[in-house]
Amino acid sequence: MLIKRILIITNEGIPVFDYKEYAKEDEALVGGLITALMKFAEETTKESISRVMLQESQFILKKYNSVLFVVQVLEDMPRDYAEEILNLIATNFFKDHKEDIENFRGNVSTFSSFQEKCKNILQYTGIELANKLLNKKDDPLAWGIFSKEGKALFVRADSPNYNVDNFTIMQVLGKSIDKIIKSQFQLSTSIAYHINFNGNVFSSIILPFVHIIAERKLNAFAFESIKKFKIMTKAEIKQKFVDSFNIEEVEISVFSKTASADLEKFDNKSKSLLDLFQASTKGFEYLFNSESLIQLLNFHNSASIVLNLVNRYIVANIQTKQSSEDVLKKIINFLM
Repeated sequence: MLIKRILIITNEGIPVFDYKEYAKEDEALVGGLITALMKFAEETTKESISRVMLQESQFILKKYNSVLFVVQVLEDMPRDYAEEILNLIATNFFKDHKEDIENFRGNVSTFSSFQEKCKNILQYTGIELANKLLNKKDDPLAWGIFSKEGKALFVRADSPNYNVDNFTIMQVLGKSIDKIIKSQFQLSTSIAYHINFNGNVFSSIILPFVHIIAERKLNAFAFESIKKFKIMTKAEIKQKFVDSFNIEEVEISVFSKTASADLEKFDNKSKSLLDLFQASTKGFEYLFNSESLIQLLNFHNSASIVLNLVNRYIVANIQTKQSSEDVLKKIINFLM
């Protein structure tokens, strides 16, 4: 796991909070040992301890208002990323429990309500998903956690010879998706898929604090039947969408690859979605010599889809509460 432990300890060494998902029932021992080390350093060297290194992990320590916040993380997790999460935990803890900690008399159950807040922090900072990816047996080819500015916070690949250019494409893709969902949808979260004709996939999870992007490869991915769309009318394509997704209505824009004037008819949202799609194509062509076929941006109540259909691009917006995986399956069935 990326984060293995979260503890909050009083100045006297009493652990008042131990995140239950990572708890090991030794919080008193750990709290006492860390407090003793902190006091030893302060009294003998007049310095403070900011981290304790172990063989495969490290404890990051931060004291706020005489309360010690501790996270145990993997050895190679960037310290600034861990400290940013620690700052969020501390800020939210004092927001909810400032008076409780000031008047603490030994009843640690007072702080049990912070469990849910801590879980939310781990979700929107990408930690919960990262832990799942680290524990998966069928790992993606590679994945990474990136800051909103595109800085790589944590990356993993299944091969030491993995092309670092792929991570650069991930960084750019995450920033581009984030920009579009904010400007065109007024949202801060989304799940996105970009798939090329060879079956290479970039799946992106855009969170308020970070982007998590993974690369996979779909097996037996071929769309010879896609040529049928070349002679289909817009009305026929629209009806096929309605039938495939079992919905009553779909908003569709069609952009001919040979008639650039078509683009002028698009609204800003459709233009932005198409721009993102074409940017992903440049990345796919550079890495895999293959154009983008599918772009999916899935939200809580809707989905925006861009498809590369031989001689034109289709931009479709539908109302749906289906999961991203279910929407993607229906897109693939639509193309068959």
